[in-house]
Amino acid sequence: MTPATRRANHLGASPRLTFSVLATLCLAACAGTAPKNAQAPATTAPAVLTAAAEQGNALGIHVTGLRVSAGGFMVDLRYRVVDPELAKVLLDRKVPAYLMDEATGLKFGVPNTAKLGRLRAGAQNNIHTDRDYGMLFGNPGNHLKPGALVTLVAGDVEVPHLIVK
Repeated sequence: MTPATRRANHLGASPRLTFSVLATLCLAACAGTAPKNAQAPATTAPAVLTAAAEQGNALGIHVTGLRVSAGGFMVDLRYRVVDPELAKVLLDRKVPAYLMDEATGLKFGVPNTAKLGRLRAGAQNNIHTDRDYGMLFGNPGNHLKPGALVTLVAGDVEVPHLIVK
């Protein structure tokens, strides 16, 4: 036990509570909130192209958002399940999922952290159509910028022409 751990335990803070608080703070910092004085746009553009919205049904999902977050080092995918049977591929944490930049062919995977595991929603038996699911993709070097066209790949299924906002 390190002196810092002994000191924290002496003060009454359990390691589990400390980890929970730190994990919550890290996730809140990565959420990427807008400044308070920033004005919201009058209209929000759809997250995907019209043709890609139809192809999103190949995974049984409707993409509600694909945004750069965490200072440009992550890409946040938000989606709603339309067909639970088709969406099982995307919600299976064992099936690799990644974004592919259509301009360069670069692939951006889901980070796998030691403490939190893969940064994606996972559900096999309890897939709901009334809630949003999410996935975070690493974006090292800030290669993906708003306006970039990407393809979502999960297993053998592809959803092309998604626009990063």
